[in-house]
Amino acid sequence: MKNKNNQTNRTKTTLLLKVFMATMFLLGAAIFTYPFMADAINNYVDQRKIEQYQKKIAADKKKTHERQLKEYEQKNQELARSSAIPGMGTVEDPFENAVRNVKNPDKTYYEKHMIGAIYIPKINVSLPLFDETNDLLLDKGATLLQGTSFPIGGEGTHSVLTAHSGLTEKKLFTDLEKMIPEDLFFLEVAGRKLAYQVTDKTIVLPHDIDRLKIDQEKDLVTLVTCTPYAVNTHRLLVTGKRVPFPEQADKQIKQTARHHLLRLLLLLLGSLLVLSLVGYWIYRKIRSLQKVKSSLKENK
Repeated sequence: MKNKNNQTNRTKTTLLLKVFMATMFLLGAAIFTYPFMADAINNYVDQRKIEQYQKKIAADKKKTHERQLKEYEQKNQELARSSAIPGMGTVEDPFENAVRNVKNPDKTYYEKHMIGAIYIPKINVSLPLFDETNDLLLDKGATLLQGTSFPIGGEGTHSVLTAHSGLTEKKLFTDLEKMIPEDLFFLEVAGRKLAYQVTDKTIVLPHDIDRLKIDQEKDLVTLVTCTPYAVNTHRLLVTGKRVPFPEQADKQIKQTARHHLLRLLLLLLGSLLVLSLVGYWIYRKIRSLQKVKSSLKENK
């Protein structure tokens, strides 16, 4: 009888150890997959924001578009006349000196500052674009550096768009370093679709802004992020010149948005599968223990 009780206790102990190991495995898997899951969820949310913006644009249509574009064009003309180096006296570096005086905003705050979207198919970037740089907006998408041209195109404009790299919850511009000359990226602002082809990629110190000058004969956009990863002592600048909007661009944009949805679905299905397998394994072990107990009772 004593041997049977010892056998039962050993079986219970073995089961508890295995359940503990399974729990630790799940915990480790959760920690490992968290950045991927968080990024996938955040990107999915971004796509919904962009879709809402596009629906709003479609509803407002010409009247609002024309007013916005006229306002942006006027600001760009004033900027081109006033200074050859944008950003002087406003924001010297978008990451060290971003505006920090906004607290606990609601949904309308982000809607108010959203002016469009940026798409970089090569690195699967599809982000909302905001009209100023501050801590809150940098966490949500790409931002326009204050004092630079609004990204609506036109000679004598140079827009500077910034975004973080290496965030745990969101990749944003983390893969910007993979861009090379002739790669394309696209903007959609106030109903206007623009295409830019990378012409230059360079790394500079945070306050080296000479490369952000306006060239009166060019239509430029520079993408900016911190580098190297987790050190952030320098800034990566990827500059593109305006090119005709390609016929296949809309297809590439849709594929980029679809990539994030499929990625989220695969991660969710994978997580569900792992949880189901571990749950089934624990269920089998518990059933096995119950059978041992039943067998011991029958043999009393």
